[in-house]
Amino acid sequence: MSGPGAPADPNAARYDRQLRLWGANGQRALMEARVLVLGASATAAETLKNLVLPGIGHFTIVDGATVTRRDLGNNFFLIEEHVGQPRAAAMTQMLLEMNDDVRGEAKVVDPAQLLAAEPDFLSRGWDLVVATQMDGTTLASVAAKAWDAEVPLMILRSIGLLGYLRLQLRRHEVVEAKPDAKHWDLRLADKWPELDEFCRSFDMGGLDDRAHRHVPFVVILSQRMEAWRAAHGGRAPKSMAEKNDFKVGQKPNTCKPKAWELRGSQLDSHTHTHTHTLGIRKGGEQILRRRAQLPGGGEQLLHGLRRQRRGLRGGRDGGGSPQVRALCKPKRSLVHAPASVHSTSHPPTLTLTL
Repeated sequence: MSGPGAPADPNAARYDRQLRLWGANGQRALMEARVLVLGASATAAETLKNLVLPGIGHFTIVDGATVTRRDLGNNFFLIEEHVGQPRAAAMTQMLLEMNDDVRGEAKVVDPAQLLAAEPDFLSRGWDLVVATQMDGTTLASVAAKAWDAEVPLMILRSIGLLGYLRLQLRRHEVVEAKPDAKHWDLRLADKWPELDEFCRSFDMGGLDDRAHRHVPFVVILSQRMEAWRAAHGGRAPKSMAEKNDFKVGQKPNTCKPKAWELRGSQLDSHTHTHTHTLGIRKGGEQILRRRAQLPGGGEQLLHGLRRQRRGLRGGRDGGGSPQVRALCKPKRSLVHAPASVHSTSHPPTLTLTL
């Protein structure tokens, strides 16, 4: 690809389809991952194929067996020339030919013997351990060592057309979900005092066209919402008809009419820019979808601690343990702290120190 629309990342063209699925951070995590595979079975070969093609960082196969003619009948990554050779080395060679970005190595040793000789082998920075076609005694030892090392363990076994998969891990954390669409939290549903004062400081009716063109659309949305609430008993739009009415915009007294009438090709360059008005329209949709709140359940946590504090002090002020008071005290400053108008890709971290 070339031209102004070409991706800057050289891997973007190769991994374009999967980047659309799990994003750049997911691809980066995959390309930095180190996977240990115990057993060079046909199941292990198919599993590694599905990791090598999307670009896993590094894999290691541990197996002490040699290739037999029986292996040729169920493992597509072994050929006639490999008969009599170490199975782990032959599979590694064939898998690496599928993607030159991937690194791999083979350890020609039985997994049980390796773990007996090197008990800390599973603690050497693996991101995932895959155990395939293992007997129960060896598998129990592998599971115990993986649990102690806090390494996720995937157990695979296939018998003809039947098979099973089991996953052992201490915890599963989703740090960054990939939403279908990006939503902005403009904090207009619960403005902090400084933002509210800033939005009210603009006299939209007294601005000329040039000055009006430079007003942040957050200010226009805020005044539009305040005008709606004033005309509807202090409540926000609820029904679909009310939301559509809000998005279309009935000209409030604080805003120039053309700021709400113009759409797309109807824009007048002397009144408003195309981007600015489209931003108002998109922002009007977002203000109806989201409510400002702490991420990761932080607000619910603090509300729960406040209720716990009230229960400990028996409904009187000033009671409760020092630990509970320390957790409850920052709530107001955290909930109403100023935030960026646009959300970031990394959610803010809530830290409370006792």
